[in-house]
Amino acid sequence: MNRSLTIVGGGLAGLSLGIALRNRGIPVVILEAGNYPRHRVCGEFICGVSPLTLEKLGIAGAFEPQVTNYQSEWFYRDRSILNRRLPAPAIGISRHHLDRWLADEFVRQGGELQTNTRANPELLQPEATAWCSGRQRSRGGTLLGLKCHARGFEMDTDLQMHFGRDCYVGLSRVEGETVNVCGLFRQRSNLKTKQRHELLLAYLRAGELEKLANQLQSADLDPGSLLGVSAFQLGRQSETSHPEDGRLSLGDSYAMIPPFTGNGMTMAFQSAEIALQPLLNYAADGSTWQETVDTIRSDLRTRFGRRLRWSMRLHPFMLKPVGQKSLAALARAHAIPFGLLFAKTR
Repeated sequence: MNRSLTIVGGGLAGLSLGIALRNRGIPVVILEAGNYPRHRVCGEFICGVSPLTLEKLGIAGAFEPQVTNYQSEWFYRDRSILNRRLPAPAIGISRHHLDRWLADEFVRQGGELQTNTRANPELLQPEATAWCSGRQRSRGGTLLGLKCHARGFEMDTDLQMHFGRDCYVGLSRVEGETVNVCGLFRQRSNLKTKQRHELLLAYLRAGELEKLANQLQSADLDPGSLLGVSAFQLGRQSETSHPEDGRLSLGDSYAMIPPFTGNGMTMAFQSAEIALQPLLNYAADGSTWQETVDTIRSDLRTRFGRRLRWSMRLHPFMLKPVGQKSLAALARAHAIPFGLLFAKTR
């Protein structure tokens, strides 16, 4: 008789792990605070995850339909500074579609999905529980994430990265002839608007991205996709610094990689893959919970340590005006090691 497992959080890491466990006969309950389908603040850009990982997790079928992105272009204050082909093709797919498919598949495989259920850490024992509940709230956070879907937005390249004052904004093509727009901004207390799309446009203009703001204003924005998140921290989340507590954190609950890398969704799937075999061993009574957690934490550090270190060092460079000016100068001199940066953050 296999031990049952509880997963807190029905995002990419939680759902894909749940599906993989159910495919192998493990009883699994997922507690999800929200419902499906819904939009999430996300770059909706997957690059670096292997087909073998998706097959192992049993989720390869989720990526139909999808858009394959090949070409990227960088802009500094609305001026193109770099146009390069991606070292590896990337999948563009909306979370609205992807999360719904994963949730339906988990239930189809016999998993118990409890939506609109917010887990209380004080009532859940660490043992047999995997926390995939997303970013950890940070009272001192100064960053703001804003996202929307736009139709009728013309892009000459598949993926765009716009660097503005105290911000950077990524645009990627997803299914349905739609462009996902997702930006990271330093919060400005003086910017207050009644509508979310007005807030996004206001932040773009404050960031000296006037051309991009005008293009978005002329496009057809999906009202349901206009979202914002704040009070979060990037990098390793603080709860992972207590190895003795027996808590297992995966996905964004383990670490949030800076969004300019386009690697957050990939890390969610990879963390589920890393956790799968140790959790199977635990469920079959082949290891203790602490042994399971220690093994997974060690594998997470090995798999993600380098890319987190590189991205956290590069993040201020990408966000601050002095770093962006240097970036533009390097681009004009054709001196940006695009392939190296791509490899080190994956």
